[in-house]
Amino acid sequence: MATAREFGLRLNRLRNTRKVTWTMKLVSANKLRKLQESQRTLDAFSQRLKRLLKYRSGTAVLEDPRFQARNPVKRRLVVVFSGDRGLCGGFNQGLGRHVMHWVGEHGGAEPCRIHCLGRRGHLFLRDRAPVSVVYGSLSMRPTYSDAVRISQDLQKRFKAAEVDEVWMAWNRLRGALSQEPLMERFLPQDPESLPPSAPVSRWTLIEPGLDRLSDLLITRALHVRVYAAMLENASGEQSARVLAMDTASRNVDDLVDRCIMDRNRARQAAITRELTEIMSGAEALKG
Repeated sequence: MATAREFGLRLNRLRNTRKVTWTMKLVSANKLRKLQESQRTLDAFSQRLKRLLKYRSGTAVLEDPRFQARNPVKRRLVVVFSGDRGLCGGFNQGLGRHVMHWVGEHGGAEPCRIHCLGRRGHLFLRDRAPVSVVYGSLSMRPTYSDAVRISQDLQKRFKAAEVDEVWMAWNRLRGALSQEPLMERFLPQDPESLPPSAPVSRWTLIEPGLDRLSDLLITRALHVRVYAAMLENASGEQSARVLAMDTASRNVDDLVDRCIMDRNRARQAAITRELTEIMSGAEALKG
């Protein structure tokens, strides 16, 4: 059995670990709050964008290649939004398994191509699927400029007929501390997903023209979809980390309580042993 001093050193290490896990929980909770504020701002912007999309040209939308479904679908591209760091439970592994299951069910004439955003997703998928592009470690601090760059790259590949469909995979935040993997088609867009068109008065002047305006609004809407997925995935990661660090803190508390009990037992055993030695020595002197 370890001595009381050894238990004391172990107790100090556990308390230091408790400080780290609790601090990480508070930091992640603060990041989650900021990300949720960004999501609310983006939702408000998205609602206004949908109002503007009512004043679009129906012909321009139907002829836009981003709304043209291709049949049969031979080449699919999946963009996986994952985290950059661990210590968040099964957040990244659950998404990776979901993506691999979906790829196995929807494999076409060619294997699905994988694009990864986030280091953890790349580490999980690189030995299981053909990962062709890695956008980098952008999940911790998602920005709109990064979303625009990714959206433009995906639209360019779709228009050039490199792929027939583009899908996005990320962890959707459900409630305060719950996430679930989600797969959503990014391209081609479904024309029925657009809001009902509103008539434009003949006295309304639109610059640079209704067709051009439709193209700009649809492009901006696609950028917003990518940015929304990045924000929601980042929020899910921080939420998972809050839960993981809270669980770790409780486990450390249990270990601290157990270590204190073991230290007290070791201290009591040492005291009992010393008393026994003193009494034995006294009896020997009497003899």
